[in-house]
Amino acid sequence: VLVDNGRRRAVAQGFGEAFSCISCGACLNHCPVYAVIGDKYGVTTHIGGIGLLQASFTSGLDLTAGQGLSLCLNCRACVDPCPVRIDTPGMHARLREHLPAGQRLPGLARVVLALARRVPLMRAAGWALYGAERLGLRRMVQSKLPPRLQEMAPLLPPMPAPREMARPPAVIEPIGPHKHTVAFFSGCVMSTWLAPVNWATLRVLARSGCRIRVPRRQGCCGALHHHMGAGGAARKLARRVINAFSRLDDCEAIVTNSAGCGAAMKEYAELLHDDPRYADRAAAFSARVRDASEFLVVHGLAQAGPVRARAVYFDPCHLGIAQGITKEPRWLLSHVPGLKVVEAQRREACCGSAGIFNLVHPEVSGRLADLLVEDLMAAAPELIVTSNPGCLLQVRWGLARSGADRPPEVIHLMELLDHATGAAR
Repeated sequence: VLVDNGRRRAVAQGFGEAFSCISCGACLNHCPVYAVIGDKYGVTTHIGGIGLLQASFTSGLDLTAGQGLSLCLNCRACVDPCPVRIDTPGMHARLREHLPAGQRLPGLARVVLALARRVPLMRAAGWALYGAERLGLRRMVQSKLPPRLQEMAPLLPPMPAPREMARPPAVIEPIGPHKHTVAFFSGCVMSTWLAPVNWATLRVLARSGCRIRVPRRQGCCGALHHHMGAGGAARKLARRVINAFSRLDDCEAIVTNSAGCGAAMKEYAELLHDDPRYADRAAAFSARVRDASEFLVVHGLAQAGPVRARAVYFDPCHLGIAQGITKEPRWLLSHVPGLKVVEAQRREACCGSAGIFNLVHPEVSGRLADLLVEDLMAAAPELIVTSNPGCLLQVRWGLARSGADRPPEVIHLMELLDHATGAAR
């Protein structure tokens, strides 16, 4: 290399990998954002996520911050096709830490991150929203919002009753013979605004012979914060989660029903690698994390009763790509009598949720939702099934945008299995 052009600074700051790119373009062929906006994703000759990383050092972070540095979905679709295996999404998350929060995120996104850090506050907000819905205030307020916010309103789910948002018992005994003991990660959104999914998961695990421990003070996993460049907050939340599960040596696994949380927690070893107090603990913790589908396929699902419907399952990026879990959900669905499972044409199609990407880039996110919904609806399903909270809400938004007269129901895999295993009893 005859001209340094920012390379030594990139290497010194841990971003030298970005200049290993051989410019083959394989990453662009698999990038959902590039598929939607093309060469607008990048600056001049530096195109796509890898181009923005390089331009951040050759041309300056001030330029790339205003030209799409926040556009990477962190879906990881670009990593496997790359001949050099460059971790472009990981570098984007780290590079965003160098930007002030106000430059990184709009106000609404910052509010959501603040709520996620404080689960009791998120629960209280859920109670307030539930009360507003009961009084008809949500619809009234929604009609007064600016058009863009009105369009995004379906992303906010109907709030469960306050009793459903209550914390589960610290120990839940198995229904039937005791076969396994597991710990359950309850999360932030999943324990509050989408609490019915958590309760469904706990029932499925209990019917499958699990004694379940639900430790207190676990909180948010930090995935949303890490993806959006709030690395300090993500590491603080990761330490809290590790501490919460530290005394559960009798548990065979730490089970989660959120693909994004599972992917983040399996990467705690990398997130905390330079923390002398937590590096080893993080590695031990990550080795025990299992997605609920991953655990049930290995250790057994309770007998399922019939669910007579036509369903399409789509893979969350942070389950299928980041964790390599694609067969397990389909295996579980195949053991539900009466359920006809069909495949969409594109099995690896990002929905555009990506944590809170839909709040940061609603236009790009909405277009990705439209494309996915079009693909899913072509399979003529009665049920759309997935395994991640963000994907669940994003597809519901996409269906609302499509104006479908009789849209299919969108449910979490654990909700379907709860119905099936409950029907068999």
